Amino acid sequence: MEIERYHKKLIASLNLISLNFNEQREYFPKFVDVPFEILDTFEKAFMLLPELLELNLITYKAIPDLLRLHNLVNLELRNNDFETLEAEKLCNSREWNKIRELSKEILNFMDEPFGKPDKNFI
Repeated sequence: MEIERYHKKLIASLNLISLNFNEQREYFPKFVDVPFEILDTFEKAFMLLPELLELNLITYKAIPDLLRLHNLVNLELRNNDFETLEAEKLCNSREWNKIRELSKEILNFMDEPFGKPDKNFI
């Protein structure tokens, strides 16, 4: 069922964000902008949220934290340093660590295991 794939994409994106930078970059070819790809993976999965909620695949209690994460991701994408900082420095910044920790909290709140995401859903 397509909706199950949506759910797996959201969980995979949260797991991807939760990893440290060295683990994150293993998921992408060397020629891509890894920080952008990581955040874009979450943004694409976030767009599927209404369907997941309608089918009760995500608890409504997770919505505030998912919205906070969405806002933090968008702030990071608009950060002036996003285009100029080296990828590793960006992904180890205070803001990025806040995004990483919130992702872990959301996974925990949703009773989803934290770990390496399935590459098929990134």
